[in-house]
Amino acid sequence: MSVQPTSEDLSLLLTYFPAIDLPVTITFTSHHAFSRENRPLPEMLSDFFLATWEGETPDEFTEYIPGFHFEEKNYFGLVYWKAGLLHYAYVLVIMDKKGRFIERKVLAETEVADTQVRQGAAMISAEGEIFMVESEHDGNDDLADPTQSVVDRYRIKPDGEIEHTVGS
Repeated sequence: MSVQPTSEDLSLLLTYFPAIDLPVTITFTSHHAFSRENRPLPEMLSDFFLATWEGETPDEFTEYIPGFHFEEKNYFGLVYWKAGLLHYAYVLVIMDKKGRFIERKVLAETEVADTQVRQGAAMISAEGEIFMVESEHDGNDDLADPTQSVVDRYRIKPDGEIEHTVGS
């Protein structure tokens, strides 16, 4: 593989991320379906693409699981699950049609610190709006208090950039 991804590199990567149509919802258990239904991503592709997008070399505890991809007129959106010690995240990467990186956004994550568990979920609408909800609860409780949830909203612009939007 070259320094810049070729169309062959991108085509190979996308074979590990099934194509879907939006809308899609991502919950803290979506990685189970990803693991069951998708082929493991070879380390060569993981190192070339995902580690570059993450901006770090993964340690021996880091795992990536391909999720899915969707295609729009000017870009591809790719979602994968990144697992580390006590921290799991669903990551959206936007790239142009030549495979060049445009943007990266954590859509939902689970993080454990002491007895606190923070979990999130996200939905990407057919119009490219991203709705994210996050809550925190004591690890001894099964459910979070919905009145303490935080909701955030973004949108994917036609050029593939992600912008924060105000309102609900």
